[in-house]
Amino acid sequence: MSDGLSVGSKLKRAVPLGPGNRSSVRLPHSAESDTAVRGAADTVILKTATPLPIFIRVDETPLVPGWDARWKGRDAALRVMLRLAMREAPAWLASMIVHMVTLMAMATVVVNSPTRYKVPQRTIVMQQPEEKQKIEEVAEDLPDAVSPNTLDEDVPVKPTTVEPRSVAERTALAAGEAMASAEPAVDAGIGLGAGIGPGPAGSEGGSVLGLPNSVGDLLALTSSRPASGLGTGIDRIGRGRGASSGLGSGGNGSCSPAFRGRKLSGNLKQLLPEGADAVSENSVRKALRWLANHQLPDGSWSFDHSAAPNCHGACRDPGKLTDARNAATALALLPFLGSNNTHKESRNYRATVANGLQYLVRHMKVGPNGGDLSDPEPAGMYSHGLAAIALCEAYGMTHDRNLLKPARQSLEHICWAQDPKGGGWRYQPRQAGDASVVGWQLMALKSGMMAGIEVPNIEFTVYKANSFLDSVQIEGGAKYGYLTPGEGDATTAIGLLCRMYSGWKKDNPVLQRGVQLLSRRGASPGNMYYNYYATQVMHHWQGELWQNWNRQMRDQLTHAQARHGHEDGSWFSGSGDLGAPTGGRLYCTAMATMVLEVYYRHMPLYREQSIDDDFPE
Repeated sequence: MSDGLSVGSKLKRAVPLGPGNRSSVRLPHSAESDTAVRGAADTVILKTATPLPIFIRVDETPLVPGWDARWKGRDAALRVMLRLAMREAPAWLASMIVHMVTLMAMATVVVNSPTRYKVPQRTIVMQQPEEKQKIEEVAEDLPDAVSPNTLDEDVPVKPTTVEPRSVAERTALAAGEAMASAEPAVDAGIGLGAGIGPGPAGSEGGSVLGLPNSVGDLLALTSSRPASGLGTGIDRIGRGRGASSGLGSGGNGSCSPAFRGRKLSGNLKQLLPEGADAVSENSVRKALRWLANHQLPDGSWSFDHSAAPNCHGACRDPGKLTDARNAATALALLPFLGSNNTHKESRNYRATVANGLQYLVRHMKVGPNGGDLSDPEPAGMYSHGLAAIALCEAYGMTHDRNLLKPARQSLEHICWAQDPKGGGWRYQPRQAGDASVVGWQLMALKSGMMAGIEVPNIEFTVYKANSFLDSVQIEGGAKYGYLTPGEGDATTAIGLLCRMYSGWKKDNPVLQRGVQLLSRRGASPGNMYYNYYATQVMHHWQGELWQNWNRQMRDQLTHAQARHGHEDGSWFSGSGDLGAPTGGRLYCTAMATMVLEVYYRHMPLYREQSIDDDFPE
């Protein structure tokens, strides 16, 4: 078999086997049998030297001489060997060969290295104000007003008289005028401070400082004599609903969920099921207009409203508490915030609100214990609590980054000023507490929490405040006194509202007894401080008790609102209210307005869809 011709001479031409020419020896197809047969055949050849016939089935193709025949023979041999190798080789060897061939093929492929992704570099340029001032006590040489668009600019914007613009508003005003053509008679002996019955000894608070017509008379609650207080616009320091826009700390001016309900202000279709009506909403609009017309040029308000340039003494009954400018400013701001008017979004009052907020921020005294907004004695912590609520609400409704720091500092001061022993607050920091001041500070802390402001040590502060409430309660917490366990009307309403926010559930039998007590007493014809807190309690409670309360309270206030001259839209209760002589018409108007805003200021706590509003445990 040295060349192709010799191979051909030995094999000659393979003749195809016919059907009857099969060999007597049939080779099996298995590898073992095939090997055995070949071994046997070799043995026979060696013994007999007679070649064993081999039958190969091939096509009848003539032999090709030369190199073509040689290569064809080798090709045929290679194919035969490949078939045998594939048949005889174990599976692992075949797998190894396939993988080696695959890897060698992959090694010949050239792949470019991937291009690293580069994050686009963007430069954010923050426009800095021309002058950056620390929040500290500022002298009285303030600009006349500030821009409604930002708290950083000092652009004079004078408060102006706002007249109703829309047909709907004029119609509502006309409806309000038609409800009462004459001023209702006011009992000379009953003002907005009457209605609290006698209490236990040692529970007096109305004249705690011993000063007639002082802030003690205006703000302190008593269980043994008529009392009043300087109210705020926090009808509910909890999660409500509201709308606002503006530049927030995140740049989007979003509104905290707690205040989103305030966008319902003026939406009678949605407010009617809540208990409001066209007359009550008209009363709110008129009251806001009156308050805006009595703002001072520096952005503040005074309980002596006659000092306002737009008034010049045209309105009667100015208050005597002229030094409590922070308290008056905060008290006047809260009705605007309660009806969804902010320094970022308002149809008529952006400048009014911006000027008032700027005044508070500039008059904050920052120290190691936070930011102090107390007025000179004897107002003290009353003023601070009111101002802290205003700042926190304004921040929560706009997320204006300029308000975050002063709002947080005001809350830090509240935490520091708490009585370390009894857990309460009073006129001066760390003084043994009374129920009235405790109510305002807890409402401020709640407002800050709902605005998303991180308050240091708030859990411990609230825990200690509840310890104070325990010290002045009776009947397990259904009634509350002022300084000691008692049963004051307003202090009971304050205590119940604080307990609601502290986590008491509607099925609590003690809370149920307290609410039933307020329902039986009903709305007071003169004690506005009691009405303010009790209205919030009843609004959270809802149901038939709230409906009965609301009809009485709402109609009583709308009928008592002034409708003539420059006093149009305001309230004044008369000399029978301890708050009226000191706080004057400004105090009475702000308090009454906030009661009429209760429908949209916050969601009722015990509704199924209401977000949980408890203080953190």
